Amino acid sequence: MIAMLVPMLLLIPVTTVAQPTPTTRAVFTKLVQPYFLPPRFSFEVDGMVVPNVQSVQGLENFAVQVRKGSDQVPQLVPGRTRWSKITLKRGMTTDNILWDWFQQTRSKGNASKTCALDTTTKAGQQVHWVFHRCWPSRYEGVTLSSKNSGHASEKVEISYESVELK
Repeated sequence: MIAMLVPMLLLIPVTTVAQPTPTTRAVFTKLVQPYFLPPRFSFEVDGMVVPNVQSVQGLENFAVQVRKGSDQVPQLVPGRTRWSKITLKRGMTTDNILWDWFQQTRSKGNASKTCALDTTTKAGQQVHWVFHRCWPSRYEGVTLSSKNSGHASEKVEISYESVELK
């Protein structure tokens, strides 16, 4: 039986693999490069870096609707804006900077601080947002479940009065 298979194996054509040309090498290199880089950002509260930040969301600006005189239809007026709240999510650590700030706001009433978000673009340029008169308006503590093996995290909503892009 084996004697019959050996001649058949010799008849199978052998294909050769072409060597990559500069054009195919460039196309392959572009295909394997990641489009999005891992997040490179930091969030600061009064100059202190908040460790272990996973995401920052909600940097939005809305035009305010105004009714003029006896008009029943509201109009969007340029210049008057409303800022959304920033949602900061981070993994739980022994650093209590956000919790302490939340407690300080509850006890003193107005514990506003200056916050900053620093990020690096894909081209390596630094972008710096400064948020003025910030305070934590909502704190969401850790949710634990035996069904979920994920890491414990906390969320904080931060209200602010103005933002500046530098």
